[in-house]
Amino acid sequence: MSGIIPAYSPAPNPSQDPAGVDLLSVTIKPSIMLWRIETLVYLVALGLATIALIPFFATAFYWSLLWLVVAGGMLGVMRKSWKAKNQLAVSVSLQNSRWRLRIASDDYLVAPCGDIVLWGHLVLLPLQETASGRRHFIIALEDSMTAEEWRRLRVWLKTRLHKQPSADIQ
Repeated sequence: MSGIIPAYSPAPNPSQDPAGVDLLSVTIKPSIMLWRIETLVYLVALGLATIALIPFFATAFYWSLLWLVVAGGMLGVMRKSWKAKNQLAVSVSLQNSRWRLRIASDDYLVAPCGDIVLWGHLVLLPLQETASGRRHFIIALEDSMTAEEWRRLRVWLKTRLHKQPSADIQ
């Protein structure tokens, strides 16, 4: 089952949610599965570049230099991906109609700033800081959190978020 939940106004709507049900804090770690898929894509791209340039290696020296530049770029991107995989977990919660994002020891008030993608094994949660306007795109896969937190986040997004009126944060 998949769905896209349109952007909404974070203002509470008491007629639809009289109990004020909040989303308890969920901790989202970087996904190992996403890192493996990303690494595989980079390695396939490097392999295809190698296959494409092999016939030209003997014709001129600059083709091998081009391959070295491509390989160096791929290794740099893979290194950046490795660092991103080892980042600290983030925590997202909703209390009293206020979204909170905790990164390391920093706590930000945020609001959804676009369509939230809710697929079977993937949740994309675009958030924008209310004070600075800085955007955060939270990518959550099943291995990013515990099974209970994954279930709680998906159920909350399916049952509560789509009931609020639609409007974008500027």
